[in-house]
Amino acid sequence: MQVTEFHTESPLTTDHVTTAPPRIRNWFEANQAQAAIESLLFALRFRTRLTDSEKGLMDLLTPEHSIAFLVHDREYLHPESIELFPMGLIESSLNEGGDAIFTQRYRPTAGNGGEYFKVSTARISKAGQPELILGILGPDRFAGSGETDDFGQIAGQFRQAWSDTEEAAVNVLSQLDASNPTLVINRASGRIVAASDGFSDLCRIDQQELVDSEYSAVSDKIARAVTGYGWTLKNLAIRELHLCLATLIPPTGSNKINDEQCRSTEFLVHAMRNKIAAITTASSFLDSVQQKATGDQPDNGMPGLILSEAEELDRHLERLNCLLNYETRPKGPAHIARNLERAIELTREHFHDTARIDVEMTSSQRSLETMPSGLVLFLEAIFRAHLGHQHTVSQTMVTLDEDSAATIIQIATRSGRADEREEFDENWRKYARNLAGQLGVSMHQEAPPMVKSLRTTIRIPVNGHQDTKREN
Repeated sequence: MQVTEFHTESPLTTDHVTTAPPRIRNWFEANQAQAAIESLLFALRFRTRLTDSEKGLMDLLTPEHSIAFLVHDREYLHPESIELFPMGLIESSLNEGGDAIFTQRYRPTAGNGGEYFKVSTARISKAGQPELILGILGPDRFAGSGETDDFGQIAGQFRQAWSDTEEAAVNVLSQLDASNPTLVINRASGRIVAASDGFSDLCRIDQQELVDSEYSAVSDKIARAVTGYGWTLKNLAIRELHLCLATLIPPTGSNKINDEQCRSTEFLVHAMRNKIAAITTASSFLDSVQQKATGDQPDNGMPGLILSEAEELDRHLERLNCLLNYETRPKGPAHIARNLERAIELTREHFHDTARIDVEMTSSQRSLETMPSGLVLFLEAIFRAHLGHQHTVSQTMVTLDEDSAATIIQIATRSGRADEREEFDENWRKYARNLAGQLGVSMHQEAPPMVKSLRTTIRIPVNGHQDTKREN
């Protein structure tokens, strides 16, 4: 690769669209381009793939003989599965951002007869957010073409749309990350922009089938899956984009656990844990007798197995008790960072040598008001959702950061084998999602097919915790 020219420019204001190419001008005049761009960027806050209609938009806004591309967090979203050039070529856009437009000449090391290409890039997301880069790769025509000005207008539209959708996306994200069965529908096109995992699970319809479908095409299937359910509808307008948040409501009184049932559940869990305690005591006694008789090390043989299984069963009962009786249990401050460390420790003990976990944490004293062990059980469930289907040594990266609005925990797992399919353990994933609703935290999970990794982002809102040095 040879880069022989580089310059930065300020993008043109989107108020002056008369110099844009006919295709772009027609979209602007019809008042559709801004809504389509807003819909695309709004949706990318909830998923890391483009739908067919969004890919069509990218192609429509691209000059002839050129390719538009989107890079999110240093991964190509569009064109999917194609790396046009190394990330190092657009390092300036990734690091600098701001209002600049970056234009470079690029020549591949081989092929194409030694011809140059022009690469124009602009950072769409704001500083401090995961990088979202818009770019166009096309013929090397610097002089007199006006294409750089055209790209500046398109980049300006994307930046405006990203800014306009930010506040609404945060509010909608809390709805989608909770256990609420919610759809986000574009009222103009009737297409489903996003769907919560709770909706997908309840209706037993895959996210791939729901997102980008017209609601009318899946409405019958939804109605059959949720007979007796009602809807709550909330309209949301973002400049040219008009959305509807549709949430399913279960029939009155169905699935509601009353106080008497809660007390019965607590009694049964308590009785079972007493039995487990008796088994554990007997197993420990047998283990000590065996050691004296044979000189074996602790936890060898059948007594050690019984003890280990009894401890795991006791842990499962605690998980059940937390999920069913959370509202009635006493609450106290749980130190977030230390509970995360404890969850990592328990995960390493359970998976032994197959789970490699690296951690990066900022210094934090924040805590979450929750029942004893509630936060650890939640975080441990997420780790098991990540690692439950891993058959080889995997690599997991955990980061803890915070801003003025929330404490953010990010977990990313990559398999040790390139050909191993990446997928969550759905049982643990559903448990964690249900517990997230109890704890009042948001949880967003994704398994991008081309990235070959599992990712979870947890946001613990500031109104749900406080700065403290106490912990559970």
